[in-house]
Amino acid sequence: MVKSCRTHWLFFLAAAIRQLGDNRIISAFSLKVGGLRVDKASLRTKDPASAYSFVLSSAMDLMGNDNYYSRVNFLATQVWPSARVAASQIEKHAPMINAQSFCELGCGPGLPSITAAKIGISYVWATDIDEFALSLARAAAEEQGLVVKTRTVDLLSATNLPDCDLYVLSDVFESAAVARGAARICKELLRKEKAVWVFAQSDRVQREVFLRDMKQRLGEDAMEWSLKS
Repeated sequence: MVKSCRTHWLFFLAAAIRQLGDNRIISAFSLKVGGLRVDKASLRTKDPASAYSFVLSSAMDLMGNDNYYSRVNFLATQVWPSARVAASQIEKHAPMINAQSFCELGCGPGLPSITAAKIGISYVWATDIDEFALSLARAAAEEQGLVVKTRTVDLLSATNLPDCDLYVLSDVFESAAVARGAARICKELLRKEKAVWVFAQSDRVQREVFLRDMKQRLGEDAMEWSLKS
C-alpha cells in the first residue's frame, strides 16, 4: 500500500508492511567487493532479468583489525523491505512521470538506484554517508552493465545534492536526527517542485518524527494522507 499526500502530489510515503515477492538472498560467496564476501539481493529472485544489488554476507567480516571496515555500518550494507517496495514502485511508476534523472538519498546497496538505471533513466545518482555501501552499489551496477554515479552525502547536513527530477528515500530513518534532516531536505526539494518519494516501514519509530517535522514545515493541511494501492 502507498500513502500519497493529497496536496503535495509529488510526495509519497510507502508503508512497507509486507515485502514484495520472494525476499530470499542468493548466496554468492565467490563474489567479493573490497575484499569482503557479498551476496546478490534481487528485486525478484525468480526473474533472472531482475535488477539486483550486492549485500554484505556477514557482519562478522567487519570485525577485523582493519580501520576502514570498522567504520562500515552493517545496516547500510543490507537491502531492507522498504527498498524493495521502492524499487518496485520505481519500476512501475517512474516512467509515467518521465523522469530523466534520479537520485537516491541514503542508498545503502542501492537497489532502487540500480532499478532506476535498469528501466532506462538516463542519469542515476546513489548517495550515502557510508563509503562501503556506495562501493556495493557501484559494483552491482557495473556487473549489470549499468551506469550509477555515487556521491557521499550526509542527510544531517546535505548541501551537495545532485540536481535531479526524482528523489527517493527508503528506510533511512535510523535516528531522530536523520529523520529531521530528511524532512528538511524533502521540504527544500518540494519547494523546488521536485518529485520526492519516501518509503518507510510502518513499524519504524522514527518515521513519525519525520512526519511530525514535515507537518511543521509544510503545514497540517499539506499532510493529509489517503491510502492507495
